[in-house]
Amino acid sequence: MLKKLIHMIFLPCSEVTLLMEKRNAENISSSENWKLSLHLKICKWCRAYKQKLEILDDILKRKLSQDK
Repeated sequence: MLKKLIHMIFLPCSEVTLLMEKRNAENISSSENWKLSLHLKICKWCRAYKQKLEILDDILKRKLSQDK
């Protein structure tokens, strides 16, 4: 119940995934960063998405550096 309440009050998962993408592309505000951190502490699905996103970003960075 508490987790659902936090999801509704702070950020739903759909917004968190977009915010993670935004954070990779540019800087996010401190309040966005705080909400994102709080959400990631309680949501195992978004933590899993974050790990996959980090893996993909690392692969892309390595590929781009090889192409140069």
